[in-house]
Amino acid sequence: MDDRLLDVAGAARFFLDSCHNPDPPIDPVELAAMWDLEVVHAPGPAATIGGFITHDPDREPWQQRFDIAHELGHLAAHHVGLPSTCPTASEIAGAILVPEQDFKRQLSRTAWDLAQLVGRYEVSWEVLARRLPRTVACVATIIDNGDIWYRERSRWVTNQGGPHPKRLEPWEKELVTEAAGSERHVYADNLVTAYSVPSPGYDRVVLVAGVEEWEARTYRAMAAE
Repeated sequence: MDDRLLDVAGAARFFLDSCHNPDPPIDPVELAAMWDLEVVHAPGPAATIGGFITHDPDREPWQQRFDIAHELGHLAAHHVGLPSTCPTASEIAGAILVPEQDFKRQLSRTAWDLAQLVGRYEVSWEVLARRLPRTVACVATIIDNGDIWYRERSRWVTNQGGPHPKRLEPWEKELVTEAAGSERHVYADNLVTAYSVPSPGYDRVVLVAGVEEWEARTYRAMAAE
């Protein structure tokens, strides 16, 4: 196996290539059929059993799509020699549903406007937020009820000496508060964008910033302490 395939991005490319690189929104049921797998309804967690992928039809449509793609992620990991763990399968699933090259083009076209892209790929905001720092140089943060639930800086600029705090800086808190309280779906501030995401039971905000802008603002906040 070509060493270039032995990573998550390569696994997703391998799988999509094997399915003739369909255009988004990707239909994981059709991809499964190309690999001679039948997708059937069954209660409980999704699973691959023999020639079948089972998934729960009572989950939201985007959740069902991801559940099926997750099972395909296990399959792709196995074929390229990656450990077929659930975290790896989930990452491959995101890269299958949000193909890298198309995502790069759409990010350029929309100036990183995730609100336009959720519908294109028919995935959750979480999937897009996780795909973003793997595709462009940015910091993506998911804040639930005012606390950081997820934060990642693009891996190729990680550990370069810049800050990577696990807390929300004052400038971030201001944006999160304004976005969460806004009737508009998105609140933008220069090179940083905060999206208010509908989430039953809690306030969720997705915060996206270019690495340089995020570091500059964070350094200023740290110096002011």
